[in-house]
Amino acid sequence: MRVLTFDVEDWFHVLDNEATDSPSAWPRLESRVARNTDRILEELASRGVRATFFCVGWVAEHHPDVVRRIVAQGHEVGTHSYAHRPVHRQQRRQFEADLARSIRLLEELGGRPVICFRAPGFTLWPGPPWAFEALIANGISVDSSIFPRRRLGGPLDACLGGPVTIESSGGRLRELPISARRLLGTHVVCSGAGYFRLSPDALVRAHMRRDDYVMSYFHPRDFDVEQPVVEGLSLLRRVKAQVGLRSAFARFRRLLDEFEFVCVGEAVRRIDWAAFPRVTLATPPCEPSVDAIFAS
Repeated sequence: MRVLTFDVEDWFHVLDNEATDSPSAWPRLESRVARNTDRILEELASRGVRATFFCVGWVAEHHPDVVRRIVAQGHEVGTHSYAHRPVHRQQRRQFEADLARSIRLLEELGGRPVICFRAPGFTLWPGPPWAFEALIANGISVDSSIFPRRRLGGPLDACLGGPVTIESSGGRLRELPISARRLLGTHVVCSGAGYFRLSPDALVRAHMRRDDYVMSYFHPRDFDVEQPVVEGLSLLRRVKAQVGLRSAFARFRRLLDEFEFVCVGEAVRRIDWAAFPRVTLATPPCEPSVDAIFAS
């Protein structure tokens, strides 16, 4: 099963970068999210493919027609927070207010309940233990925020094998983690964003063809060759943001032509959840790693 998702944020929604960290600065920057999202929508419409779009609430507020077009074409909308802040850098009340604001905006624009969430930078785990409770309390039943490699630990190592059911003191979440290929004794991410652009076609296609579960994720900016360069990025992050942009959209189109994809909701319906692990979060998570910041 291959799941197709997009994180709808603009080129300047970069975590932990002083030059673009404040939402008050965003209206002064050139926005490219609408045109880049429309380009994706056109490709999906031409093939009859349905996907899940995790939308930043700030984008929905400032570009409401983007969300309306996503919904009008039959796609699923989830929340990617309102202000695109790492979960572990917020207090519970801040996180809940941000989450509720994003859900309200998206539901008003789309006319449908929002039940899916993806944390900015995949910072839900490791992160504060109350975050899972807050998601459930705000009507979220499906999460896609768990990232493999060094970010995992404890019970959520089970996510390396695919979907899991997460039990917390607040209730239950269906988790659709980011997927990884086992390669040379380690888990390699290649199905999304900068990892997709950095990975050779052979690796990506092997993941799509051979693995039972693939979670893909892209940003509209992943296909934008002409996007501005974000000020203040380290050389490593600058390379990750820019490398492979010229060929990314053509490679993405080839994947759509060759493989079948489904949205998050359809994946949840198809999965035999009894066949996958059920984990209980009984202890507080560890401190977030630097890796969590680099993924966005």
